[in-house]
Amino acid sequence: MIRCPKCHEVLVLNNKSYQCKNKHNYDCAKSGYVNLLQSQKSHTKQHGDDKAMLLSRKHFLDKGYYQLLANKLRKIINPTSKDTILDAGCGEGWYCEQIGGNTIGVDISRNGCDLAAKRNKDMTFIVASTFDLPITDGSIDCVYSVFAPFDVDEINRILSANGRFIHVFPLEKHLWELKEAIYFVPYENEQEEKQFTGFELESKHEVKDMIHLPSVEDIKNLFSMTPYVHRTSIEEMKRLNALTEISSQIQFGINVYRKQ
Repeated sequence: MIRCPKCHEVLVLNNKSYQCKNKHNYDCAKSGYVNLLQSQKSHTKQHGDDKAMLLSRKHFLDKGYYQLLANKLRKIINPTSKDTILDAGCGEGWYCEQIGGNTIGVDISRNGCDLAAKRNKDMTFIVASTFDLPITDGSIDCVYSVFAPFDVDEINRILSANGRFIHVFPLEKHLWELKEAIYFVPYENEQEEKQFTGFELESKHEVKDMIHLPSVEDIKNLFSMTPYVHRTSIEEMKRLNALTEISSQIQFGINVYRKQ
C-alpha cells in the first residue's frame, strides 16, 4: 500500500529498503522509518515541527494528560486485525501507540518519525507530506488526524470504499485557563462545521475534562507543543514563565466522516 513518490508504483520492503519495479530505492533509517519526502518540491530546510517541540509533546503526552482523548479515539476507531489505519500527521507517535492495530504514521518531520519509530518498533512510519501521501489508492480503511494539517482530497483518494476519516480538533474553551493566565486578551478557538466533498458526517463527539499541571516543566512542555509558542509577545512570555502550577480545561471535538 506504500507507493513510490517518483513513479507511484508499489514499494516493497526488502532488507530494510523499499524498492519499486522501476528500481527506485529508499533505505530505512536506523530507527526504522523511511523518508519518502520529495524535498525538491519544497524550499524549506525545516519540515514540520522541530525536535524541541516534538520532545515537549512527547514528555507531556507520556504523562497521560490527554489519555481521555486517546481512549475515546481508540473506542471510535475500534481497530481490528483486518483494518489498515493511517495517522495523518503522526508527530512523535504517541497516538499511534495508543490506537495500536495495523497503523501507519505519516509526518513531514523527520525528527517526528524518528521518535515515533523508536517508540513503536512494529509500526511503519513515513516522512512525507500529508498533502502528497505516498499511499496507494483505496488501500486504507481509516484515516485520523489530530491537530494536524491535511488534504481531504488525498484522504479521499487513499481511503477504501466506505472508509472513515476522523478529524480531531480543539473546541472553544480548550486550554482556556492557560490562555487567561498568559494573554492580556485571551481568545476562544474558532469553530466551524466542516463539510467535506465526498464525505458524509456520520457522528460527532466531545471530550472535556480539567487537568492540573503541578510543575513548571509540564506547563512549559504543554505551551511549547502548541501553535501559541510562535505568536506570544515577550511580555506575555514573562507571565508564562511566572507560572508554577495551573489547572485548565481540555476540550476536544471528534468528527467522524464516512466516504461516500
